[in-house]
Amino acid sequence: MKCWCWITTFFIWFAIIFTIYNYNPNKENEAYFILLAFAAIIYLITAWCDPAANYLLNFTTCADVHDYMEKLFYTPIKKVMKIQCYHNETVTITEKDSNTGESVTRTTTQRVDTHSAKEEFKYMSWRDVSGEFVIDIGGASSNHRQAFIKLHLPLQMQFVNDGTAEDFQRQKERFIERNKRDVMYDYEDYLTMDGYKKYNLVRVSDATPKFFGFYWYILSSLLTLSEFYKMYMDTYCITQEFVITKMVSSRQDLNAPQLLQNYIPMAPSIVHAGHAVHYNGPMLIPLNMWSEAPVGNALSYQPDVSAPLIKH
Repeated sequence: MKCWCWITTFFIWFAIIFTIYNYNPNKENEAYFILLAFAAIIYLITAWCDPAANYLLNFTTCADVHDYMEKLFYTPIKKVMKIQCYHNETVTITEKDSNTGESVTRTTTQRVDTHSAKEEFKYMSWRDVSGEFVIDIGGASSNHRQAFIKLHLPLQMQFVNDGTAEDFQRQKERFIERNKRDVMYDYEDYLTMDGYKKYNLVRVSDATPKFFGFYWYILSSLLTLSEFYKMYMDTYCITQEFVITKMVSSRQDLNAPQLLQNYIPMAPSIVHAGHAVHYNGPMLIPLNMWSEAPVGNALSYQPDVSAPLIKH
């Protein structure tokens, strides 16, 4: 990603210099401006989708991060399955040659999207097994200049056993079978949670850097200086990663007393300035995310295949 950011930066610099150098008011300059516009679009999309922009957008204080993390610890994870069906069509295009003025006919293949759907994996219970989260304020203590933590929070889902993994695979196969409505399709699944943000900026010191904030980053990107602003930003930041991990089961209640003891050692906690706060309470799931289905002599929890799909 960092390499690509520098490539787009050099590209926009080249496009600006090339356009200025070759600009001639007595000739057509359309090609130069098209190149400049193309380079600017690529550069700005890269800069504004960069994690640095998300860090600056998701700003919080060290005191508030406790409430934020607690909400994440007690929020069930969602594994969303997504399908996009499509086919290819051959299209004939007739256009004039800019040099000769003659009509030229060519054929091209275009993708046509026809149907899409989403569905969440339905499981019975879950526990957060993220473990200990130590807020790193060492940099701010030893160097007052480092006033922020760039907190990266990846998500991870673990199946408690092979049975849960098999239930997910079956639901996935049924989901694809119900929605495979064209010649080809793309499938993907991803993890998310309500209120979840992957990149967060946490203030851990009273230091107030000048020119530090989201709008300054936007200004620097408009001046094609976003890479230099990120270097400036990093001088005030410590980078820390903490993986939020959820254990899920489609056949057992992981909050049951006989099973709960297995997961308490892995339960999440926050350690800040030597003080630890543990989060071992009940981790419940909305009833509409799973359905009962007796299997043999045991009570098993299987995905509800009759649940309506989320379509767009």
